[in-house]
Amino acid sequence: MTLSTFFASFKRKTLHSHYMAEIDGIRFLAIVLVILFHIYGYYNQKMGIANPQNGQPIYARWLLQLFENGDRGVYLFFVLSGFMVSLPFAKHYISGENKVHLKQYYKRRFIRIEPPYLIAVSGIFLVQLATHVLDGRYAIVEQWQHYFASLGYMHGFLYPRIPPMVSVVLWSLEVEIQFYLIAPFLFQVFRLSAYYRRLLIILLMFFFIAVQYATNHHWHGILRLSLHYNWQYFLAGMLLADFYTTRNPVDRPYPTWATVVEFIALLLLTCYTPLKPLYYGRILLSIAYPLVIAGLYYLILTQSCIKEIFSYRIITTIGGMCYSLYLLHYTLIAVVGQYTLALPFNRFYWVGLGVEIVLLGGVILVVCGIYYKAVEQVFMKLSAGANHRSE
Repeated sequence: MTLSTFFASFKRKTLHSHYMAEIDGIRFLAIVLVILFHIYGYYNQKMGIANPQNGQPIYARWLLQLFENGDRGVYLFFVLSGFMVSLPFAKHYISGENKVHLKQYYKRRFIRIEPPYLIAVSGIFLVQLATHVLDGRYAIVEQWQHYFASLGYMHGFLYPRIPPMVSVVLWSLEVEIQFYLIAPFLFQVFRLSAYYRRLLIILLMFFFIAVQYATNHHWHGILRLSLHYNWQYFLAGMLLADFYTTRNPVDRPYPTWATVVEFIALLLLTCYTPLKPLYYGRILLSIAYPLVIAGLYYLILTQSCIKEIFSYRIITTIGGMCYSLYLLHYTLIAVVGQYTLALPFNRFYWVGLGVEIVLLGGVILVVCGIYYKAVEQVFMKLSAGANHRSE
């Protein structure tokens, strides 16, 4: 098997023949940020390093701040989900393309998402039971209750003050599912004229952010890992789908250097915009940040010089299996990290952190690549095939 054939075997199976490689490039950016965030946090916690940026030169602090901000990769996923899920509806209502049948919409997402999720969550939970990881934290009955709550995407509702026990990253997948269920009803907004639908989406963003701040004092600790605190990101994705559908399909008449400068500026804003702590003075920032992400995506999707970068085979291959990476990476860090931390390199902070990133990143890539090929890709093909047969 040639290298080209090997990479081609990992290519995401899409519903339609037009494969947007740059979308998997965006997924690569988001999942790398999340994985770096969790490796960085795990290393600092286990090594007892409370303030890793203390005493570091400015360039090192910038890099560490990037790792610390890696959790916003979740927000990148939310905006992308809002865009990808709403795009077929926007094309139908705005451009008159094929109608999206709700039965196929829900069926495809169930086949595509649920089996890999069920297998991964069950496998992680059984390993935790077998290794007594949860002993002392939860009684056996509580362990099973939390497990079934996560299986039903209901953990955030049933245990609002406790992150998912099986794996803390599952909260964002619950939010995604909640959005998928409600989304088709929101997409009726695309029936309106351009001015009114865009105004309504922006007003909805303001509304949800205002509600978030109004309830922040009493409810932030309970609702922060829910759809309630993340509506603006999905709505920004919907707004992106609107502008992408109605765009002039020609590169803007910018010189390449100007496009690159704009891209770098938006990328830096995405990675470094201060988002915490939350207070009323940052309401405008809270609505601007999802729009920054949407603007970054618009450049990637429409400007050929940027699109080409995000379409490199190695980037799209890793980005294409982001669901498997997201499901398993946190558990792999916890399991493998206890052995890699014993290595002598960890006496020196930067060497130790670098080794952890390389070793844990390598293990994550290999294990999740196997899971992607053996499980996720199988159901990815089944979901696309089922939809074709029903049309």
